[in-house]
Amino acid sequence: MTTQNDISSMQKLFGSNELLFIYALCQGGTLEKAAKLLEKNPSSVYRAIQKIEQAIGAPLFTRSKQGYAPNDLARELAVQGEVVFKAINTANDFLSSGQRDGKVTLKITTTDLLFSCCLLPIFARYSDENPAIDFNISISNDTSMLWEREFDLAIRPTNFPPETMIGRKITQFSHKVSASNAYWEKLKSNKTVQTWLIPGGEIKNHYYKIWSQENAQADACFHSFDSMLAIRNAAMAGIGQAILPDLKGALDGLVEDSRCHFAEKTDLWLLYHPDSRANQAISDFARYIQSELSDR
Repeated sequence: MTTQNDISSMQKLFGSNELLFIYALCQGGTLEKAAKLLEKNPSSVYRAIQKIEQAIGAPLFTRSKQGYAPNDLARELAVQGEVVFKAINTANDFLSSGQRDGKVTLKITTTDLLFSCCLLPIFARYSDENPAIDFNISISNDTSMLWEREFDLAIRPTNFPPETMIGRKITQFSHKVSASNAYWEKLKSNKTVQTWLIPGGEIKNHYYKIWSQENAQADACFHSFDSMLAIRNAAMAGIGQAILPDLKGALDGLVEDSRCHFAEKTDLWLLYHPDSRANQAISDFARYIQSELSDR
């Protein structure tokens, strides 16, 4: 076990930057993830860790194909690096949030379908009631790394929320096979073949796609989209049928096929970084979102 005196003497060899590199590599486990956390390139992290180990005269990490595994000394130094990292983030959050002039900016990420169909009217009402809040909205169907502090808050459908985040389960929703009335009429009168609108691109592994392919007719046609909102819009236009979440606004104007039973249910989560636990603006908005969506 490294003693406090050992650590104190080592601190004279390097400063806060070195502690940040150790903390980032302990957190990320790879040069790439550590570099992303520090907004640097992997080669800079590699050189910094080499220099630190040379100065100390001892290794801090065990290298393998899987990445960098910290030893006890690295973990103890990373504790101090975390203090530096959080202090810098707190200062940056204060400077970038506009709190100096009474304004607060909330950086929020969610999916395109959730935002357009469910959240947009909620944001509008909250903005009217809280003019001191500015929103920075990022729309992404890919999973965002909240621990890297890119966002204050994420509103995501998932049954597996990350353990590193503080989470509030807002609600649970089911899914329905839906299409426009015009499409169902064409299908009924044999004027079109069964056409499925399925996830593609960065969301190609979505369970909607798997279920659709397993339950489609042998001669079915498939159109893929890298956007759930695009799938909904295509269904509205009568292009085909799709599995869509039964959330407020998402199925407006569409007709369900009651013969299809999609058993899977999904939780809707509100997630934020543990460092933001005491942020009153985030807590207030989280409660508002939960109250608006919990009773769909």
